[in-house]
Amino acid sequence: MGALSPADVRLASQALAMLLRSLQRGRGGRSFGVCATCALFDRLGPRSFRCGLTGESLSPSDSRKICREHTLPEQDLNPGVGK
Repeated sequence: MGALSPADVRLASQALAMLLRSLQRGRGGRSFGVCATCALFDRLGPRSFRCGLTGESLSPSDSRKICREHTLPEQDLNPGVGK
């Protein structure tokens, strides 16, 4: 069996992410991710970010750290809607 193509890797990643979100919702769990993937993450400029919950300024390094109040963006709550 050979390596997966980039397209297959992308599809598998999307399927696994959808499965994880479904399991989290089904068990009443919260989402999990880095700040840059949170619905409350504000991009102010190319290297300027802010937490929409706390108002704290975030560096590019901060934006790659785990967000303890992570909230899924709306499009991730309804995967297939608008696509």
